[in-house]
Amino acid sequence: MQLRTERGYDLALVPADGRGAADVRVLASDPQSNLWKARLSSDQRWVAFTGVTGPGTAAVYAVPVAGGERIAVTSGEFFDDRPRWPPDGHVIYFLSTRSGFLDVWGRRFDPDSRGAVGELFPITHFNSPARMIPPRMVQVGVAISQDRLILPVSEAKALERFSVESVPAAKCPRRSRVPCGLRIL
Repeated sequence: MQLRTERGYDLALVPADGRGAADVRVLASDPQSNLWKARLSSDQRWVAFTGVTGPGTAAVYAVPVAGGERIAVTSGEFFDDRPRWPPDGHVIYFLSTRSGFLDVWGRRFDPDSRGAVGELFPITHFNSPARMIPPRMVQVGVAISQDRLILPVSEAKALERFSVESVPAAKCPRRSRVPCGLRIL
């Protein structure tokens, strides 16, 4: 859960038994950034989340539920968002703009040694507007099973070839879909 404070949003653990604010425990805070999009690992030992690092950039972090320092999963140089854990908890998947388009990336994670392992690796390769993850983040949700990702993908159809010619204003239809004086052929 995100906990609103005077300086922004912290990441807090709240029991789901209805006791509400009586048992709120802050897991992570950052006086320079809001912390968002928290996801609990399937073994409930870790929380992955996003922190804003600058204009148009964000990083993915993980923090132990038992308490401790947060671990950077990504550097914060790109827009990295929507962290997700697979059922085994050994990879953190996330959306990133590091390829120029939104793609799903991953980084191995060792819950026992408490850290991100190895290099980041791409999962999807949507490098064209012809087929891509929608850029409006409000439209993007990601679900993960043992061996599959579910995410929205938009496809643009190729435009048919057309040309434009000038049309005298007197012949321009009142409800034209193009500016008066032009006609699509």
